[in-house]
Amino acid sequence: MVIDAVFAFLHFFGIGCLVAVLAMQTALLSTTPTPIERLNRIDLGLGLSALLILGAGGARVAWGLKGIDYYWGNPVFWVKMALFFGAGLASVPPTLAFFAWRKELTAKARFQPPADQIKRVRLFIKLEWLLLALIPLAAVLMARDLP
Repeated sequence: MVIDAVFAFLHFFGIGCLVAVLAMQTALLSTTPTPIERLNRIDLGLGLSALLILGAGGARVAWGLKGIDYYWGNPVFWVKMALFFGAGLASVPPTLAFFAWRKELTAKARFQPPADQIKRVRLFIKLEWLLLALIPLAAVLMARDLP
Protein backbone atom coordinates (compact mmCIF):
# COMPACT_ATOMS: atom_id res chain seq x y z
CA MET A 1 0.00 0.00 0.00
CA VAL A 2 2.84 2.42 0.83
CA ILE A 3 4.65 1.65 -2.43
CA ASP A 4 1.47 2.43 -4.39
CA ALA A 5 1.20 5.75 -2.56
CA VAL A 6 4.82 6.59 -3.41
CA PHE A 7 4.26 5.79 -7.08
CA ALA A 8 1.05 7.83 -7.08
CA PHE A 9 2.86 10.78 -5.51
CA LEU A 10 5.69 10.61 -8.05
CA HIS A 11 3.17 10.32 -10.88
CA PHE A 12 1.23 13.40 -9.70
CA PHE A 13 4.45 15.31 -8.97
CA GLY A 14 5.57 14.64 -12.53
CA ILE A 15 2.22 15.89 -13.83
CA GLY A 16 2.58 19.09 -11.79
CA CYS A 17 6.11 19.61 -13.12
CA LEU A 18 4.99 19.04 -16.70
CA VAL A 19 2.18 21.56 -16.38
CA ALA A 20 4.54 24.12 -14.83
CA VAL A 21 7.14 23.65 -17.55
CA LEU A 22 4.55 23.86 -20.33
CA ALA A 23 3.23 27.06 -18.75
CA MET A 24 6.76 28.48 -18.74
CA GLN A 25 7.19 27.64 -22.42
CA THR A 26 3.86 29.29 -23.22
CA ALA A 27 4.84 32.44 -21.33
CA LEU A 28 8.36 32.67 -22.76
CA LEU A 29 7.08 32.37 -26.31
CA SER A 30 5.04 35.51 -25.67
CA THR A 31 8.06 37.64 -24.79
CA THR A 32 10.31 39.70 -27.01
CA PRO A 33 13.11 38.97 -27.45
CA THR A 34 12.51 35.22 -27.28
CA PRO A 35 14.83 33.69 -24.63
CA ILE A 36 16.10 30.80 -26.73
CA GLU A 37 18.60 29.37 -24.22
CA ARG A 38 15.99 29.36 -21.48
CA LEU A 39 13.45 27.64 -23.76
CA ASN A 40 15.97 24.88 -24.43
CA ARG A 41 16.60 24.30 -20.72
CA ILE A 42 12.90 24.33 -19.96
CA ASP A 43 12.24 21.91 -22.80
CA LEU A 44 14.64 19.50 -21.12
CA GLY A 45 12.47 19.83 -18.00
CA LEU A 46 9.43 18.94 -20.09
CA GLY A 47 11.11 15.76 -21.26
CA LEU A 48 12.24 14.81 -17.76
CA SER A 49 8.74 15.43 -16.40
CA ALA A 50 7.27 13.19 -19.09
CA LEU A 51 9.77 10.46 -18.20
CA LEU A 52 8.83 10.74 -14.52
CA ILE A 53 5.14 10.48 -15.39
CA LEU A 54 5.74 7.42 -17.57
CA GLY A 55 8.08 5.77 -15.09
CA ALA A 56 5.88 6.29 -12.03
CA GLY A 57 2.73 5.50 -14.01
CA GLY A 58 4.31 2.33 -15.36
CA ALA A 59 5.34 1.35 -11.83
CA ARG A 60 1.75 1.90 -10.66
CA VAL A 61 0.51 -0.35 -13.45
CA ALA A 62 3.08 -3.06 -12.72
CA TRP A 63 3.21 -2.97 -8.92
CA GLY A 64 0.28 -0.84 -7.77
CA LEU A 65 -2.77 -1.91 -5.82
CA LYS A 66 -5.08 -2.33 -8.80
CA GLY A 67 -2.81 -4.66 -10.71
CA ILE A 68 -1.86 -4.84 -14.34
CA ASP A 69 -5.08 -6.57 -15.46
CA TYR A 70 -7.16 -3.60 -14.30
CA TYR A 71 -5.22 -1.26 -16.58
CA TRP A 72 -4.60 -3.57 -19.53
CA GLY A 73 -8.28 -4.43 -19.86
CA ASN A 74 -9.56 -0.87 -19.41
CA PRO A 75 -10.24 0.99 -22.69
CA VAL A 76 -10.16 4.36 -20.90
CA PHE A 77 -6.59 3.62 -19.81
CA TRP A 78 -5.67 3.27 -23.47
CA VAL A 79 -7.41 6.56 -24.25
CA LYS A 80 -5.23 8.18 -21.57
CA MET A 81 -2.13 6.60 -23.11
CA ALA A 82 -3.14 7.79 -26.59
CA LEU A 83 -3.72 11.34 -25.31
CA PHE A 84 -0.33 11.36 -23.58
CA PHE A 85 1.37 9.89 -26.65
CA GLY A 86 -0.33 12.51 -28.82
CA ALA A 87 0.89 15.28 -26.52
CA GLY A 88 4.37 13.77 -26.73
CA LEU A 89 4.24 13.82 -30.51
CA ALA A 90 3.00 17.43 -30.44
CA SER A 91 6.03 18.35 -28.32
CA VAL A 92 8.49 17.19 -30.98
CA PRO A 93 8.18 20.15 -33.40
CA PRO A 94 8.76 22.73 -30.60
CA THR A 95 11.78 20.78 -29.37
CA LEU A 96 13.24 20.64 -32.87
CA ALA A 97 12.56 24.36 -33.32
CA PHE A 98 14.27 25.18 -30.01
CA PHE A 99 17.34 23.16 -31.06
CA ALA A 100 17.46 24.88 -34.44
CA TRP A 101 17.05 28.29 -32.84
CA ARG A 102 19.87 27.58 -30.41
CA LYS A 103 22.10 26.55 -33.31
CA GLU A 104 21.23 29.81 -35.12
CA LEU A 105 21.89 31.77 -31.92
CA THR A 106 25.34 30.20 -31.67
CA ALA A 107 26.10 31.24 -35.25
CA LYS A 108 24.52 34.68 -34.98
CA ALA A 109 24.52 36.24 -31.50
CA ARG A 110 21.48 38.46 -32.04
CA PHE A 111 19.35 35.81 -33.74
CA GLN A 112 15.64 35.88 -33.06
CA PRO A 113 13.24 33.34 -34.55
CA PRO A 114 10.89 34.64 -37.23
CA ALA A 115 7.32 35.38 -36.12
CA ASP A 116 5.88 32.60 -38.32
CA GLN A 117 8.13 30.01 -36.63
CA ILE A 118 7.10 31.21 -33.17
CA LYS A 119 3.45 31.07 -34.23
CA ARG A 120 3.89 27.48 -35.45
CA VAL A 121 5.57 26.42 -32.20
CA ARG A 122 2.78 28.06 -30.19
CA LEU A 123 0.22 26.09 -32.21
CA PHE A 124 1.88 22.80 -31.26
CA ILE A 125 2.08 23.86 -27.61
CA LYS A 126 -1.64 24.68 -27.68
CA LEU A 127 -2.25 21.19 -29.03
CA GLU A 128 -0.21 19.77 -26.15
CA TRP A 129 -2.36 21.74 -23.69
CA LEU A 130 -5.55 20.44 -25.29
CA LEU A 131 -4.49 16.81 -25.24
CA LEU A 132 -3.12 17.02 -21.70
CA ALA A 133 -6.30 18.74 -20.49
CA LEU A 134 -8.37 15.75 -21.60
CA ILE A 135 -6.33 13.24 -19.58
CA PRO A 136 -7.90 14.14 -16.20
CA LEU A 137 -11.35 13.53 -17.70
CA ALA A 138 -10.22 10.08 -18.75
CA ALA A 139 -8.70 9.53 -15.30
CA VAL A 140 -11.97 10.45 -13.59
CA LEU A 141 -13.90 8.08 -15.85
CA MET A 142 -11.37 5.34 -15.20
CA ALA A 143 -11.46 5.84 -11.42
CA ARG A 144 -15.25 5.38 -11.53
CA ASP A 145 -15.06 2.34 -13.81
CA LEU A 146 -16.80 4.21 -16.65
CA PRO A 147 -17.71 3.60 -19.47
